[in-house]
Amino acid sequence: MVDTVRMKRPPFPPEDDASGRVVYDDRGNAVWQWKDEDTLNQKLAHPRLELDEDPPPPAGSLAANPLAAKTGYNPYGSGVIDKDRPRKPKDLRALSEWIALKKKRGEDFKR
Repeated sequence: MVDTVRMKRPPFPPEDDASGRVVYDDRGNAVWQWKDEDTLNQKLAHPRLELDEDPPPPAGSLAANPLAAKTGYNPYGSGVIDKDRPRKPKDLRALSEWIALKKKRGEDFKR
């Protein structure tokens, strides 16, 4: 026979002392609904909490990375990716002629 220990329910504050309750929005996500504005302001009036009013750094301060568009994205050192670089046009007619020549010779034209 196996002995199991029943877990005790954690001590929750009485309903009168609670700062709010969990409600579910229309998509089924759990959201905390505050009891009133005073409770919300009391919880947010922590001495270590502060709002940062500094604007984000301008994009010009980042170094340009010309290789990122060719080699791939590196989240640790990518810099600014130049997406407007000129691309070399592809000559599809020459490609078709090359494939036809390989088929005519009987060679495998897959790379």
